[in-house]
Amino acid sequence: MSFVSNYTTIIYYSGTERFIYFGCRIYSMLDKIRCIHCGSSNNYKKGYRKTMYRGKIQKYFCKDCKKFFTQDDGFYRMRNKLEIITMSIDMYVSNLSSRKMRNQLKRHFDYKISHVSILDWVRRYTLKVHKFIEKQGYNLGGRFYTDETMVNCEGRKDRFWCCLDWDNRLITGVHYSLAANPVEAQEFLKKAIAKGKPKYIQTDGQNVLSESVQENVLFK
Repeated sequence: MSFVSNYTTIIYYSGTERFIYFGCRIYSMLDKIRCIHCGSSNNYKKGYRKTMYRGKIQKYFCKDCKKFFTQDDGFYRMRNKLEIITMSIDMYVSNLSSRKMRNQLKRHFDYKISHVSILDWVRRYTLKVHKFIEKQGYNLGGRFYTDETMVNCEGRKDRFWCCLDWDNRLITGVHYSLAANPVEAQEFLKKAIAKGKPKYIQTDGQNVLSESVQENVLFK
């Protein structure tokens, strides 16, 4: 487990050299527990909230606003165990489908959960991770790899562009366009290097993208 500022890593995933961090706020003994209603730290422990899956959760009573509250540990109002949530997200990121993960939980832990709930967890904490990484900044390498694929959408041949940092497997930029032309390629490259400029960019030889990389004044 690694610590960054006041956040802790819940999941460390290294499949195919990719790294994903799921961070949530942790509280040390020096942190003051603040009321979620009024923000006051003038409170004290007052009983527990009993839950079906997460056991007992400490409750607090605020002396100022006279309301009860529980501490936000990153899984506030989540009804399922944090171990189940993080395990499901980790397996989903490791290319196990939500339905297969649901079956695994039922088979090995006798834990019933909908595959839709697993997808909701992935969406929720992916956004948290994105915001966390944006605050921490990026440590990019010097080699970017770009590629584009054709998407058949209602008879159109749309394009999906993606740029990957080859050193740490971080996606630096994506772009969706209705056509493949120099204008769209330039727009994609601007997004790809917005977080940092590489030493060079490798393409798949596609003419529009290759020419745009060579002519892009952003690298000069």
